[in-house]
Amino acid sequence: MNKLEILGEIEPRIVVDRKQYKQVEVKCYCGNIFTTLLKKIHTGETKSCGCNRKNKTHGMSKHPLYSVWSGMRSRCYNEKSYGFRNYGARGICVCDKWNKDVQAFIDWGLKSGYNHGLEIDRRNNDGNYSPENCRWVTGKLNSRNKRNNVLIKHEGRKKTIGEWAETMRQKHRAAFNDFYKFGFLKRKYFR
Repeated sequence: MNKLEILGEIEPRIVVDRKQYKQVEVKCYCGNIFTTLLKKIHTGETKSCGCNRKNKTHGMSKHPLYSVWSGMRSRCYNEKSYGFRNYGARGICVCDKWNKDVQAFIDWGLKSGYNHGLEIDRRNNDGNYSPENCRWVTGKLNSRNKRNNVLIKHEGRKKTIGEWAETMRQKHRAAFNDFYKFGFLKRKYFR
């Protein structure tokens, strides 16, 4: 169990603000021997040699995919997050494996083609974050896979306004303006 074994007192005592404190040599439950103040053991301030702290972190916070993982979880579970209304409030969540283990997410990310500059994208916007539903895409492609995009069908092909404009080498802004002004795209976008 998590018990510290006091091996003995170390002389001289430590004096702080005219108070003397006993310094003791302690054996931690993990086997390490260290010194601390007896008072800190009695108050519960010292519970281990520090091995508890070492085991709490995963050491991945500096990895570029850590911020992707953290943002994904925040959008799904943090009600104060800016994106929560579009994710968590709609019932979108992170699969158990990724939610509990950042290393599992990072491993998947590296195996599935992550490169700097790519964004995580859910193929099905109503689906969860999971290996089966996620991929790495450019920001441009990710912005075209949004539920508020207007899709226009012409001759059996369905595209966003921006895609139609790009197909015909027209300016995106002009296509958006035409659509919202007239309620349809002019023929020049469908040549």
